[in-house]
Amino acid sequence: MSQEVKQLKLKSGVLKRNLKDFEYSCKEVTREEQRLEKMRADGKDESTLKQQKQCLSEAVSGVSEAKGRALKARADLQDFLDANLENAEIRETEDFTAATAMLAQADELLA
Repeated sequence: MSQEVKQLKLKSGVLKRNLKDFEYSCKEVTREEQRLEKMRADGKDESTLKQQKQCLSEAVSGVSEAKGRALKARADLQDFLDANLENAEIRETEDFTAATAMLAQADELLA
């Protein structure tokens, strides 16, 4: 396996991991929002609500951080593919097909 194919696998893996992190972070924000709403409905005291708001704030900042990492990983993979577009060894691998599909998935999730 050539060095370029290894790089393709590595960059694809990084993007995949960062997309999963982004998806999880989005789910965490939703979960924290629901928890806050439930606490409000149950009439919890202000200090408990303040703590939950802090948790929600941290989750929201986690989403922006995860999105930034995913965007960087997506750009790295796109740059690598653009630089090696003429390389037949890479274009003819399943990893190339998977990488292009992952770029499309990233575009959907990060839009």
